[in-house]
Amino acid sequence: MTTLNPAQRRAVEHTGGPLVVVAGPGTGKTRVIIHRIERLVNVTGAAPESVVAITYTVKAAEQLRDRLSALIGAPLADRVVVRTFHGLGAGLLRRFSDLAGLPADPMMIDSAQRRRLLRRLASEHRLFDDAVASGRDAAADESWWTISALQNRGLTPAEASAWVETLAGEPPRGDESAFVARMARLRDAVKIYGLFDAQCSRSGWLTYNDLLSRPVRLLGSSPRAASIVRDEWRHFVVDEYQDTNLAQLRFLTALCPGTHPDLCVVGDDDQSIYGFRGADDRAFFHFERQWPASERVRLEENHRSHASIVAVGNAVIARASVRFDPEKRIRSIKGEGGSVEHVRLEDDAKAGAVIAAMILEDRASALAAGRDWSWKRYVVLARTHTDADRAASTLELEGIPTRRARSASAENDEGVRDVLAWVDLLTDPDDSVSLMRILRRPPIGLSAPATAALWREFRARESRGPFEDRAGESPASWFAARGEADPALARFSALWTELLDVSAGIPADEAIEAIITRADPAHADLPPGHRRDQTPRDERLRNLVRLLRFARDKQPRLGPPGDLAAFRSYFNDLEPRDRMMTDDSDAAADEADAPSDGEGVAVVTAHAAKGLEFDTVFIVRVAPPYGFPKNNGEDRAELPADTSSDDERDEKSSRLDEERRLFYVACTRAERRLVLLGKLPKGKSKSAAHFALELLGDDESRARVTTNEWGAVLARAAERGVGLRSLGAPGGELSEAADARSALARYRSSARRDAASALDHADRPGITPRDLAGISGLLESAARRLALAAALESGSPVPAWADDDPEWRGEFDSLRDALTHRTPEAPLFAPVPAPLTLSYTSLNDYLRCPRCWYLKHVLKVPERGGRAINVGSLAHRALQTYFELWRRAEAEGAPTPGEAVLEQACGAEVLRSAGPLGEVSAEDARRVVALTRAAVTLTRAGGGCNILEIERRFSFPIEHGGTTHTITGSIDRIDQRTNGQFRLIDYKTGRPTQALLAPKPGDLQMGVYVLALPAVFGEAGKEPDGGLAGTAEYWILSSGEQGTIGLDTIDTGAVRATIAGVIDGITKGRFPALCKGKGPCGVLGEAGDATAPAEE
Repeated sequence: MTTLNPAQRRAVEHTGGPLVVVAGPGTGKTRVIIHRIERLVNVTGAAPESVVAITYTVKAAEQLRDRLSALIGAPLADRVVVRTFHGLGAGLLRRFSDLAGLPADPMMIDSAQRRRLLRRLASEHRLFDDAVASGRDAAADESWWTISALQNRGLTPAEASAWVETLAGEPPRGDESAFVARMARLRDAVKIYGLFDAQCSRSGWLTYNDLLSRPVRLLGSSPRAASIVRDEWRHFVVDEYQDTNLAQLRFLTALCPGTHPDLCVVGDDDQSIYGFRGADDRAFFHFERQWPASERVRLEENHRSHASIVAVGNAVIARASVRFDPEKRIRSIKGEGGSVEHVRLEDDAKAGAVIAAMILEDRASALAAGRDWSWKRYVVLARTHTDADRAASTLELEGIPTRRARSASAENDEGVRDVLAWVDLLTDPDDSVSLMRILRRPPIGLSAPATAALWREFRARESRGPFEDRAGESPASWFAARGEADPALARFSALWTELLDVSAGIPADEAIEAIITRADPAHADLPPGHRRDQTPRDERLRNLVRLLRFARDKQPRLGPPGDLAAFRSYFNDLEPRDRMMTDDSDAAADEADAPSDGEGVAVVTAHAAKGLEFDTVFIVRVAPPYGFPKNNGEDRAELPADTSSDDERDEKSSRLDEERRLFYVACTRAERRLVLLGKLPKGKSKSAAHFALELLGDDESRARVTTNEWGAVLARAAERGVGLRSLGAPGGELSEAADARSALARYRSSARRDAASALDHADRPGITPRDLAGISGLLESAARRLALAAALESGSPVPAWADDDPEWRGEFDSLRDALTHRTPEAPLFAPVPAPLTLSYTSLNDYLRCPRCWYLKHVLKVPERGGRAINVGSLAHRALQTYFELWRRAEAEGAPTPGEAVLEQACGAEVLRSAGPLGEVSAEDARRVVALTRAAVTLTRAGGGCNILEIERRFSFPIEHGGTTHTITGSIDRIDQRTNGQFRLIDYKTGRPTQALLAPKPGDLQMGVYVLALPAVFGEAGKEPDGGLAGTAEYWILSSGEQGTIGLDTIDTGAVRATIAGVIDGITKGRFPALCKGKGPCGVLGEAGDATAPAEE
């Protein structure tokens, strides 16, 4: 107690009712919690079992118990109840299962079971009829978000129903029809919530959210359970209270009834950063509303950071629009000192090199001065995993060890992905993506050029249609039939035939075990046991065991007949988190993003850095819209505003507040040095907020921030002897080091494949001594090549054994020269010669992932699901037919066609797509009709428009780099209003997103349409702001909504620049895997390294 400051002591000694401890970063909140518990036990005489400490994560609970043990001893600490909210709820449900109406061991259902139950209930009760356009299954899937949001607000199904009716009676001003449609969907979501909840109760099933809601019902409905619990648990301390929501508040209220419970909540609303997980950033406001007599203690003495860092943190958070305690201002007890720097970049990709230079310079100075030094002093914080990955790759290229995520999903392991590819191919022989992965990966090992050449041959045969022998044959069967052409294809043919035979008619878990045993992904590519850049053997084996355990655990949950097809369907219904193949607890999730232990610079996202501290913190991409703040993320569906809430912020302001708090958390991880890196706009920022500009524009904070140009930082480091492999001279472009590293990785991979192939040859009967000698030679050769690669990577001289052998000395020299002079093998991803012909779809595909673009548009690898009926395409064609009739009727002065004509057009397209022997899906037919009805409704609502063009095709030239390229496409519809203005319409059949509902000036698709207007209208189309006035509109047919932008608002200059960038990338052979191999390009494995010039 003597080590506590006055504010901490007040918090520890407080008695007499609820207490809010507002604890800023580094102010010792955990000290307050453990000393408060110590005082309860040792001073007031409270039984340890009567004290409940609630934490946000399992890991935090373990750390709290460890610190409590150090203070009061393990025997007493072990008797204190330390749990998460969900852990506490699960314990109550187990203990009082009979009173809760549950079996003794209720089953936690996963996302696949939940999704299937919701779909079944929606179908049985004919819910979401108005969402037929998007599909009843899709609407049922989306309803889970609404259910979760209602549960996070602490609402039962009955309460949610009452809330919706209250909401429906208070329509906002604006589009009444849209409000009615939203209310209808919300009512159905609430209905399915009640049905789902009742079914789970009858079946003894629980969801994760039930671990909060059902204990509340238990304590409210069972006086016996409530009496027992409230008698046993009398004192409560809650950590990280800012990360709670109304459901957790209701749980606390049920545990702590009355106006003066012994309840202390500790946290900082300025650090509330988990809104995407359901946290409510107004948690402290709700607490004080529940217990208005609660007292407040403010912790403001920061023990972590120097004054400059604290001042910058205060400046960042002071601009938040809503704060629970706006008077809170952190003070550093370390006094003046420390530094805050801003490094201005021209390109965010150079951040890693700048950080490496600063770290290496810091290291050299420390070692020269004889100071203690460690890589663990540093952390790189990023807004996204992509930026973190890029920074980590650059640091490792410079020889700086890094610490990344503590544990990753087994699904990302290459061996596990191989097994899942076999599962996909065995259940769907037309799955070309899985086929290409299997062909490229060991033990098949077909080269990338050979794979591409054979695929072109297969596609050419397909194009010749029924006149070709074996027409209609699946890709897998076609490749298997060519076993005599290549040893690799022979291995595929044998394994394909064997696995087809063995997997037929057996349970999925047994089939997966057979794949693991016979394809042998654990050893097929001989994964190394010690290298940082590859999955070690023991980790590969662990991940395959996780997969097999996962399959065995899920086997009872599969639908009949429980085979591989059932597993594949079930697996695809799981949410990504449920595919991680970790233990079914939140402990694994706690550690998923945290930096691993050991030596190295930590590289993590800002969310994962919560609770950590480092001497030096680097924050990358301190600029919108992709960094701090990030304002272009995925759309989060939102419940309508609670009319009883006094929160006046709109969704945009609320999100910006959370981004600001996240940046505040990132800044306040620093003890001595904080470095911000990012681009600055040449003029005024167009974003709602630019955190770096705010700091540099504020007099007080600007005095604390030192500014540098990235080139000057590199030049200073070079003067002090720090050279970088990832960059040439300061101010230069990316060097060849990354290509050299990739070439070494390919050389190693080739050696390992050759060794694996040699072992495969040995694993057969009838081996002769001569065969064994040849196999031994191959293995020795592979071992020597790996040794040469290791020597070159480390900068060591040629090994003595190679120096004495002219052949191996020549191999060493050739490899070294290849790395030095960049004479790599011919790339699979070769530049595409100009001129190009591109469409909007092609442009967008390239921007999403250039490597996947190459597979789709150059190699012509079809996307998964390409044979399924495309409901959106059918709707487009039906609308084309219908509106042609509409336009003809208007021209003739006849009534426009009605509902029957529309349904007839839809039916004709559905039947045509099915073919003479195909089956027609009633659900697909209903969706097509619903989508087209939405377009007709929007047309009639618009009124006063003449339809000028339908599916208007265009082609226009675009000059770039001295070459004329061609952009082609078609505009769904062009209307002309009675005032002469035009309306460009694009039908969208997917879900509404913010990008569609509120198009921005740089919108690529509408920008392409505007650029096409001269080709459509001649001279009148050259100047949209003069010659053509009007709007470009997205019609989201699944919801009946529109997104509109003025033609004169579209920034055609930005659109041209985007197109030019794509043209440069394609013609210069820049095909990086932006999807990180998660898309179709992942099938080519390490072939992705054999690309032409890297992206600048």
